[in-house]
Order: sequence, then structure tokens, then C-alpha cells
Amino acid sequence: MKTLRPYQQAALDATLARLRQYASTTVVLPTGLGKTVYAAKLIADWVMGNALFLAHTKELIAQAADKLEAELGYRPAVEMNLQSADPDTLWQGGLVVVGSVQTMYGDRRLDKYRRHPFGLIVVDECHHATAPTYQKVINYCRNVNPALKGVGITATPNRADGTALGLVFESVAYQMSINDAVVGGWLVPVTQEYVVVDSLSFDRVKIRKNGLGEADFVAADLEQVLTEEETLHAMAVPTLERVGERSTLVFTATVRHAHLLAAVLNRYRPGSAQAVDGGTDPGRRREIVADIAAGRVQYLCNCAVLTEGFDVPNCSAIVMGRPHKSLVLYTQMLGRGLRPLPGVVDGVADAFDRRMQVLTSPKPDCLVLDFVGNSAHKLVSSFDVLGGSYDDEVRDLARRGAAPKKDVGQALEQAKHLLALQRQWKEREDIRADYVRYGAYPVDPFGDGPAIAGSAYTGPARGSITDSQLRLLINLGVSGDTARRYSKRQAGAVIDKVARTHCTAKQARVLAQYGIDPTGMGMDEASQKIDEIAANGWQRLGESPQ
Repeated sequence: MKTLRPYQQAALDATLARLRQYASTTVVLPTGLGKTVYAAKLIADWVMGNALFLAHTKELIAQAADKLEAELGYRPAVEMNLQSADPDTLWQGGLVVVGSVQTMYGDRRLDKYRRHPFGLIVVDECHHATAPTYQKVINYCRNVNPALKGVGITATPNRADGTALGLVFESVAYQMSINDAVVGGWLVPVTQEYVVVDSLSFDRVKIRKNGLGEADFVAADLEQVLTEEETLHAMAVPTLERVGERSTLVFTATVRHAHLLAAVLNRYRPGSAQAVDGGTDPGRRREIVADIAAGRVQYLCNCAVLTEGFDVPNCSAIVMGRPHKSLVLYTQMLGRGLRPLPGVVDGVADAFDRRMQVLTSPKPDCLVLDFVGNSAHKLVSSFDVLGGSYDDEVRDLARRGAAPKKDVGQALEQAKHLLALQRQWKEREDIRADYVRYGAYPVDPFGDGPAIAGSAYTGPARGSITDSQLRLLINLGVSGDTARRYSKRQAGAVIDKVARTHCTAKQARVLAQYGIDPTGMGMDEASQKIDEIAANGWQRLGESPQ
């Protein structure tokens, strides 16, 4: 039995609280945070009738059965293709079934559970739950048992076609963003690189809505552009050079594109690449995945078959071998590379310590390589995925200003502070003072010194505050006009008070650069955090601050 992480326990508690009030709810957790572990614990502890875990791929079914077996102590019944259970012969009172929606959709499969109604349905990747197949299964089970409770789990809840999940689930129990998970030390940071291929042009590629209602490029049109020999080499060579020795997932436009790109990679580095698709023999597919997990294969090319249910933590590079307009699909692909290595963060209580554990591990980040060409279309990037809590201007500024191999989280945070400064200066550019206090003293250029015949200075005398105290107070956010009036003793008292809850601007910049929110942090605490970062080696994150 696996111990839940704090956010998994929080999600479980919130789910049970919501189900006391509503018939259904959803939980949103990014890829790599253990949605299936949370669901297995929910189902294992469920006491109000039988439970059904509903998914749509063989990989997700197998994953759920494994996790549930670990929690239950026995293998749950599986309903998928030729695999079938006889509920009349199974132990009653706590029946657990893992079912493929394509199989459970059939009338005969549903009817045999009429005498053994489900009290709970957990829908994996529930952004698919608005489809008629899911609706038929859920509605049938609810008609049989009006007290049925439903829980949807997903990493990508948003649909662009207006088909709201609210039509299926009544509430949201818990949600966490990828950026929150990175800051919390549960996922590795993202490093973004763009590879511009001058010969590529996507302007003539058609755009249509995909199955999630998002506008995206037509795959067949992309294939024509991306499978030309020159283009394949223009993608293969930078991939080999930029990712180094990282274990790499390559997402392509079509099945043909996946196999052709793998073949070209193997021309440069024989045996380094494999390709899988929906038609790959399941046994062969498991062998290939095992090869990349063990490091025997470095590059695994695929066309949208590894976006859900693929769990290989040592993968530390994602190559987007096609342009994207779909935020949901891009998010799913990005998530495949964000898991920390096993044992790196579990058991570590503090978020800062978890981030340090990640940064000092063999997998300190995930490199995302985006191949872009000449296009008038706005393309999705990791800045859009991690920048959910930032406005469009911040994301655009971060994207434009990102240097090669720039940490996306740091770039977003720095862009936020820079834009805030720009907005402040914009607000101030029209400010004119009604009057300015100043002193003017006549000087005899042929004399021995100033001839103080009179003074135009009308302001109050400066207090006894020292220059160093004045600089520090201004750095802590106290206005210069106010600070200049303080005596030494007053300045010292104010510094003692303010420094307990505010760090200096320089400290704030350093902390923000390393993903730490300086809000409410005093000078001493900020200094301690910076010392901890330094002790772990500046060179891993970039140059030490000057």
C-alpha cells in the first residue's frame, strides 16, 4: 500500500467532501503527479457499493489494474475486449472492475452488471467524458443506481468546443497546475529551446478543429511538409546535437513521419531510435518502451500514442517534431517528460528541499525542443502551458526574451517583474511635481570657495540618518522623501521592523530567479535561502548573482 503525497491526500479529502454534497466531482492533477494512485486509494476505501474505473486505452487499463492490485491486495476484474468477468461468481459487497469504455459501451456488458450496480464510477482522462460512449455507460449505471457517485480525473480539463465537463460533473474538488507542481518540487523544471528551420513554412497548412474542439493543423498537410528529405535531416541533426545524452520522446505529425524520422536518426547514430504507432504489436511496443526505460534506445518517435498512460521517468527531453496550436495536446506531450526520477522527492517535506533534490539529481530539468519555421500562425509553446497564472503580455514577453536553454518558470517570473516595472514607469511618465525643494548657492569662480550670500532652499532639514541607512530603507521599499527625515535611531527602528517581513530588491530578484516567491520573506530568511542555493552549486542553475 502506497503512502499518499500531501496533495493526493488533500485531493482525496476534498473529493469525499464534494461527494457528500454532489453526485459527481472532478480532480485536476498534471501528468506525473499520480492520478491513478489517488484513484486507487479512493476506490480501495470506497464502502458504498461496487466501483468501476473507466478508461479508454490499454495502457491506462493496465496501469489502473496494477495500482488497484497494490491497494486492494488482489487483481481487480477487467472488462476489455476478450477479457471479461462474471459478476455473479465474484465476491459481493466490494466488487472492483477496471473497464475499457469501448467494451463497457456494449449492451451485453452493461446488462450483466444490472444485478450488481456500481456505487462509484471513476473516469480517467475525463476530458473525453462528454463523448457518447462515456455518456451511455454513466447514464446506464445511474439509471440502475440513482445514488451513483461519479469522479473524473484529468490533467487537461479544458475543451475549446464549448462541450463543458460541467455537463457530466457537477463540481471541482481539487486542482493543481503544472507550474504549481514545479514550484512545489513535485515535477522537474522545463527548459525551452526553439529550433528555427528556415526551409519550413506552415502558412499553407490547413487548420481544422480537433476532437477536443481546438483549432489545430491538419496532420495530412503537415506530413507533406515534414517528410521531405531535407526537412527530416533539418530536424534530425539539431535533435542529435541539442539533446545530448538525454532519453528523448519525439512527437511527430503522422505515423509515416514518425517512422521516417526514426530512420534518419538511425543513419546518423545507428540503433539510437525506434518508432511506435497505434498498429505496433502490443508485445513489441512493450519491448521498445522497456528499451528506452533501460537506456538501450535513446529516441522514441511516435504519433500521439504516448500522450496518455506512458510512464518512463528517465525521459528528460521532449522533441515537438511538429508545430502545435492545440494547448491540450501540447500539455499532454510536455507532461511525459516532467516526472522526477524515482525516489528523488518522496519523503521530502519542504518544497524548497524537493526543488534542491531535483536540481542535484541526474534529471534536473526537462528540455523541450520546438521545431518552428516560417508561419503566420500563433503556435503553442511551454510558456503557454506553464504560464496559466500569468497574463498574455507576461507570456509573450517571456517567450520573446527567453535565451537558449532558459528555465521557463524563471523566464515567466522575470518577465512578470519586468513588465510590472515597465507598467510602473508608464504610469509615472506623465507625472510632474507641483514644486521641488532644492538649494542654490552662488559661487565666486575667482574666490577661495562658495560665497553663501543667500539660499533658495525651502525644504525641511535632513535628519541624522546615515547614507547607508538611507540606501537600505529605499531598497526595502520606504520612500526616499520619508526616510531622509529620520534620525539614526528612528531609521534603525524602522529597518528592524520592515526587514522582518521584507527582503531587499536584490534578494527578491535572486529568489525569483530560482523560483522562490519572496513575498512576506524577511532579510534574514531570504539570506538563508540564498545561502542554501549557493551551497547546492550556482553553476547548476546559471551564474551566481553579482
